[in-house]
Amino acid sequence: MREGLPPEAKIESLLSFAGFIGLAICFMWVTKVIRLGTFVVSFFLSRRAPVPLVLINVITFLLAAGFGLIVANDVLGFSVAPLLATSAVLSLVLGLALQDTLGNLLTGIALQVDKPFRIGDWIELQGSGLKTVGQVTEINWRATVLQAFSDEVLVIPNRVVAQSQISNYSSRRLPVIRSHTFRFSYGTNLDIVRMALLECVGKVAGIHKLPAPNFIVLENGDSWTNCKLLYWIVDFGEQYTVGD
Repeated sequence: MREGLPPEAKIESLLSFAGFIGLAICFMWVTKVIRLGTFVVSFFLSRRAPVPLVLINVITFLLAAGFGLIVANDVLGFSVAPLLATSAVLSLVLGLALQDTLGNLLTGIALQVDKPFRIGDWIELQGSGLKTVGQVTEINWRATVLQAFSDEVLVIPNRVVAQSQISNYSSRRLPVIRSHTFRFSYGTNLDIVRMALLECVGKVAGIHKLPAPNFIVLENGDSWTNCKLLYWIVDFGEQYTVGD
């Protein structure tokens, strides 16, 4: 602060600085309240599944930006119109420079609106000759995070997810079916085999009682008969343990 200023000007400068700091602190706390409120509202709207972080971040940013523009226009007397006109040109430049990042962000929002899967679901992604299977652990602004069977973490950009064929193995409507094929020589009593296998399946944890497991004959070969045991599992992630 310059020494030549009169006391009134010094006090006015200090008050202006204090007001700016106060507005900054107020904006910070308002942003936190908006974020907390968004979490609460999202929780009550979707109690059955965790709330994706990308939605919280986007909603918080939009509401906080709107609050900041209102304060700038009504409290500080700052004209917002020229800023919006300038930001349109800036948005075009940033859009070209960050098109992959923005594409992932918008795709992440679209995935949450469409909801082909939720956090905790087991999904399979197929595209460009690649197949990826894992459990969804996070959906953020840039990528979808999966945890595979061998516990490795897979971070897949949202654009890649949206362009892939998605198979959801955690359907709330129908359980996942699994099967084993057996080959028996001619002369084997298939009725006894059927009873033994169905009794064995009934003792294995992780298999649905309804629909009930089933045993069918597939085909007859030159000297053997192919049969298949069908059952429905409770948890897709336990399929290898159940199968063993």
